[in-house]
Amino acid sequence: MTKGEIDRLGERISTSKVVSADDLNMLQEFRKSYSDALSHMFESIKEAAIKVDEKTIVTFRIKRIDTIVRKLQRFAGSKHGSMKLSRMWDIAGCRCILFNLIEDKIYRMADEISEIDGIDEKTEGNDYVLQAKPDGYRSYHMYVEHKDYKKPIEIQIRNKTMHTWATLVEIFDLLFGLGIKEGNKNNILQDFLLLYSRKDELSPLERERFIKIEQEKQIFKSICDAFAKNYAKVRQQWASRSQGANYLVIEAGKDYPTTINAFTNFNEAEDYYYTQYLENRPNTNIVLVYSAKSDFSQISFAYSSMVLSDENLPT
Repeated sequence: MTKGEIDRLGERISTSKVVSADDLNMLQEFRKSYSDALSHMFESIKEAAIKVDEKTIVTFRIKRIDTIVRKLQRFAGSKHGSMKLSRMWDIAGCRCILFNLIEDKIYRMADEISEIDGIDEKTEGNDYVLQAKPDGYRSYHMYVEHKDYKKPIEIQIRNKTMHTWATLVEIFDLLFGLGIKEGNKNNILQDFLLLYSRKDELSPLERERFIKIEQEKQIFKSICDAFAKNYAKVRQQWASRSQGANYLVIEAGKDYPTTINAFTNFNEAEDYYYTQYLENRPNTNIVLVYSAKSDFSQISFAYSSMVLSDENLPT
């Protein structure tokens, strides 16, 4: 697909109430065109991560179809104007979760990635570590492109504390149907999330507010109930997967247990993801991710908003 074809596809999607089958097929081919660049970058980042924190979890994903569609449609109605699909730099992304809590390690990781042979850093990093977003989100984002692939890749670098907070936002969206991550407003629960991001430094009045919201909304009870419902089934699915099946299609919902289907081949996993998306939209909550380590605790930590396992219950 040419740049013009990609942008015209984005324009059609952004103004469509129902995206046509032909446009969905084109969007799927566009997504898949990132696979080689993403796989190469993932392997390079794994090597860089060992130099900084050998416990670092590195995963990759291609942005979900429903998320791309909603983002295009959201920008079409914004004061900033429409977004060009060819300029959506987070179609493909890698995530680095450092277990070392020293924040300087995040910047060292960014430096190591910048030194990977053959890549060009497309922008200076968006530093939400030094300056958190107003909602409490913290992470370091950078965008790189390898000279042999010419595809932008978003890289998010965070430590495990920052990741737990970001995961909690996604769990809220799943269990309470909020859409906070995509810009929908819920003042009470957003207050809770902001307070949670500063939970170790709250004033007595803030702590009282935090506890009151938790008690009224029964937030952690809802999370615990969902985790308890999912745990046994998810562990069984994980144990029965084939050796080396590290491409994971995870499906999650508020009212049904999480399912994990594992594949050894990217194309098989991506085709299954697309089939499931078409069969279940618009109520789909499906993601395809890759992790090199066959470790359930790492997968459930990295994607606990989808796995819904008590391996990573926020505290």
